[in-house]
Amino acid sequence: MKIGKGLRDVAGIILSASMMLALGVAGAGTANADDANVTTTVSDGEIEITGAPADHTFAAVKIASYDMATATDDTANGKITGISLTTVDASTVAAAVTAANGGTAPTGDYDASNPMNWVANNWMNSSGAPYAGTLRTFVEKLTPNLTFGAGTALDASNKLTNLAEGVYVIKDTTALAANAKDTNSIPMLVGTTVGPNKLTDFNASTAKVGQIAMKAVSPTLTKEVKTLNTTEVTSDADWKNAAIGSNFGFEITTHVPMTTNFDHFTFNVVDTPSSGFEYQASPAPVVTIGGVEQNVGTDYSIDTTGDKLTFKFLTIRDKDYNAEIKIDYTMKLTKSGSQNNSAVIDYSNDSGNQPTSDGGTDGSHGTTDPVSISLASYTIKLKNELKADGSALAGATFSVEDTKFSNHSQSNDYDVDPDGTETLTADTDGTLTMYGFKTGTYKFTQLTSGKKGGTAIPQVVRPTFTVKIENSTTAGQTKFTLTPDVWGLVGFSASPTGIKTETTQDTTSTEADITVQSVTSVAQLPLTGGAGVILLAALIVISGSVAAGTAVLRRRNAMAR
Repeated sequence: MKIGKGLRDVAGIILSASMMLALGVAGAGTANADDANVTTTVSDGEIEITGAPADHTFAAVKIASYDMATATDDTANGKITGISLTTVDASTVAAAVTAANGGTAPTGDYDASNPMNWVANNWMNSSGAPYAGTLRTFVEKLTPNLTFGAGTALDASNKLTNLAEGVYVIKDTTALAANAKDTNSIPMLVGTTVGPNKLTDFNASTAKVGQIAMKAVSPTLTKEVKTLNTTEVTSDADWKNAAIGSNFGFEITTHVPMTTNFDHFTFNVVDTPSSGFEYQASPAPVVTIGGVEQNVGTDYSIDTTGDKLTFKFLTIRDKDYNAEIKIDYTMKLTKSGSQNNSAVIDYSNDSGNQPTSDGGTDGSHGTTDPVSISLASYTIKLKNELKADGSALAGATFSVEDTKFSNHSQSNDYDVDPDGTETLTADTDGTLTMYGFKTGTYKFTQLTSGKKGGTAIPQVVRPTFTVKIENSTTAGQTKFTLTPDVWGLVGFSASPTGIKTETTQDTTSTEADITVQSVTSVAQLPLTGGAGVILLAALIVISGSVAAGTAVLRRRNAMAR
């Protein structure tokens, strides 16, 4: 991770330029004869860590003591005017200075017996100086060579208390649970409060001691539908009613994470589609960082194993911190029902327990909360059977008013398709499955009856019925309402054959199973209810008319003879 100018705080450099200057010998030059000496030999120092989660623990190692301090006055209102440092374990600190200085010890006024004073005066010696990373490198080189004790929790004020006054490296010692949502802080460099009045403010600077913000940034991501069948999406309404077979252009946005203090880092963006979404390798995904397209195989890899789509970033530590990452890729909608496409980031979250290689699965990992794209479509399955014995009728045909279909992957299954056909044919087992319905009301008509054993069943009547699909008042459920035909031949499917009397189903399923019965003669039609009475009367009138006509014809023929 590269740190640009102006990102010192975010990168974890907690001793600001002016604070480091004040801590050094040069800082004492701001003192004058009226300043008060402040006692720094008592273990009354405090460090407040703001933003630390309540369950995190910290260990602190002192690397320099305050051996002298002055303030405008020796009261709680005093302002620090100077602090002089004496390095603790000078050889260990000096080795880190040499390592951070490119492998050679500094020259000039550098004193290896008290290197912290030199660090304070030379590596952050102006509040306006561009940040080059040297102080952060120093902390990174120093931390592994310090011996940290068991971590302790902060007090109710988020403070470490009763510390010997001086400059400390603080390590987050929290044992994170697997796939924790938070991140351990990188090592922090900070000075304690000064004197018994616990002074924090400098007289000639806005810098403070005794306070530090938790240096941990967990990644976040967003996900959206950018295109549908290559057409730009402007609102959710553009894709919520997408037909089966539509190509969804997804875009995930995140940022280059903080990889400070890591020699190896894992940063994987993992997409988990439900069974109705299928990754499309063409067109190829496009990944950019800071607007620059990245190279697959070099900067990132794509893994499609395990029903997941994983973008593994191989060179993330070389990228500019917080640079925007965009991932554009395509998924095809292949099934009806409730579909969900979610994404998370799997990332290294503890520099004290990092992977052994970039992208490794070992070490401590965090996982972001998933972000999802969800849509629902519904399935209606018709079954045509003979009313008399429940046997399946093959090849019946149906239509749905103002709705067209195209063939699904299976021979006699269909997907809603505005460019498709209007006539649908049931399979040899009498079933007709239609995918891709949205909420709304649909009118079905049986155009022809099917066949039993190759023999066509006469079309005595043509049942017409409607199915209404709507969201249930119960969360996560769908309500199907069936308005049967006037003949009483259509209903929700019973088991193993026949129809149910209920006309509504409130269910967690996204599929409605409906049976359409066929009869071979008018006598098999139901004669109960208003429709049955009217039907019977109509049939009697028709039969009577036919009989009367036949009698008249016979008499006329007899008279002619």
